[in-house]
Amino acid sequence: GTVRSNFLGTPGLTDGGVFLQDQWAITPRLEATAGARLDYHTTTASPEETSLNPKLALRYTLSPAVSLRASVGAGYRAPSAIAQFVSAIQEGYRVIPTPALRGEHAVSGELGLNARLWGGARLDAAWFQSSYRDLIGPAAVPDSLLLFQFRNVQRARIRGLDASLNTAVIPHWLTADLTYMRLGAIDLDTHPWLPYPSRHNAPLPLDALG
Repeated sequence: GTVRSNFLGTPGLTDGGVFLQDQWAITPRLEATAGARLDYHTTTASPEETSLNPKLALRYTLSPAVSLRASVGAGYRAPSAIAQFVSAIQEGYRVIPTPALRGEHAVSGELGLNARLWGGARLDAAWFQSSYRDLIGPAAVPDSLLLFQFRNVQRARIRGLDASLNTAVIPHWLTADLTYMRLGAIDLDTHPWLPYPSRHNAPLPLDALG
């Protein structure tokens, strides 16, 4: 699509993407999914970018109640119009445009498990990691005071563990999701932690069923 906005000045922005994906059973227990996506991004103030990103995922049924999964793939996220062209003052800080902002590139992997437990409870757990090149994030403009813009971090890594247990507190009436996420996000060039959510997250949502 093409976007023009007087809120951000008058830049033109064009994004496009096509993808192809197929799924097949290798054996009665092993299933594979493979695909690729081609992305395109350009603006009237920056060079065009094209990115081809493949993906492969495997799922193995260990038993009727337990399955294992693994996936690896590449990804691309184009910079948003706000990130490239915003010019505003927020809480006393001046945010200026970054017309030359590049899109993010990532290589991600996951190992996961899904299991049905006693009493209808269900467990889902996964270890994941993404390695980024040109990760987009807010940063201070060098040699400036109270001046910020969105910039490309050269190399970054996000790694974590995500686990959830869905169980019935009162069968047919009330269910609970016990969830825990351990998240680490680091700039691999300068090694500070990136401004992502808390390293430990453990919400406990309850759902009432009618």
